[in-house]
Amino acid sequence: MRNNTRARSLVAVEFDGLVEVHLPPISAGAYATLCGMDGDDEWNGQKPAVLPHNPKVTCAHCIGIWRAARAYGPKYIDTQHLEKDHE
Repeated sequence: MRNNTRARSLVAVEFDGLVEVHLPPISAGAYATLCGMDGDDEWNGQKPAVLPHNPKVTCAHCIGIWRAARAYGPKYIDTQHLEKDHE
């Protein structure tokens, strides 16, 4: 699904005939997109799609997550516990 390295691994998913471009997930797992789409469940209308030329994120949910995260600067983030948990 991630077929355009220049686009920093954006993900295109066709859902009920409409192709949307999504942000990639933050971790490896069952989801193909940041907003939690599997991206390959034809039983519910999802299937992988080819990224358009010069893709931009069009998924409202991915954009909403991105906007929410951007609202918090570094002073709100403590990564020290993450480093300790993964040693």
